[in-house]
This record gives sequence, structure tokens and C-alpha cells, in this order.
Amino acid sequence: MHVSMSHWEAPEITNDMYETMQNHFMPMIKSLGATQCFEVQTSDTTVSIIAVYPDEATFIAASQRIAEIRSEGSDTFGATLLKAEAGPMVASAGI
Repeated sequence: MHVSMSHWEAPEITNDMYETMQNHFMPMIKSLGATQCFEVQTSDTTVSIIAVYPDEATFIAASQRIAEIRSEGSDTFGATLLKAEAGPMVASAGI
């Protein structure tokens, strides 16, 4: 499995943002081949988005569209992408 993570900061994190993520952005990420995706609130103004892909090839094939989705998210929420990273999953439990 291959995992991508993006770390974001916004002026505020709201329930409307959660709803938009759940109903708009998460389905887009899943449509790229992600088997799972999560949004984790890490502070009052930051979130991380984690997506799990079945393999690196699926992630690479989706990379251009991932960049476009991140740009749309930035515009939609007025958020700043702090860091994006990806790599192989090397250990897990319950997945």
C-alpha cells in the first residue's frame, strides 16, 4: 500500500468544511483509486488528509489529479498547504 498525506492550515475549521470534505472532496479522492481516505483535525486551525492507495503505481497515476484537487481545496477553504508527502506503508494494524 502507498499513503499520501497533506497538511493544511485554514483561518478556522468549521462544520461546513467537514461536510464539504465528506461529500465533495473525499469521493473525488476515492475515485482516483484510494481505498481509504481520512481527514484528521490536528489543531483549531489545521487538518491532515490521509489517503491510502493499493500501490505506488495507482498513486503515481493519480498524482496530477491529486494536485488539482489540492488546488481546488485551497481555493474552496482559503487554506494553505503546509506540506505534502507520500510513501509506502511499512506497518499497520486493522487495515
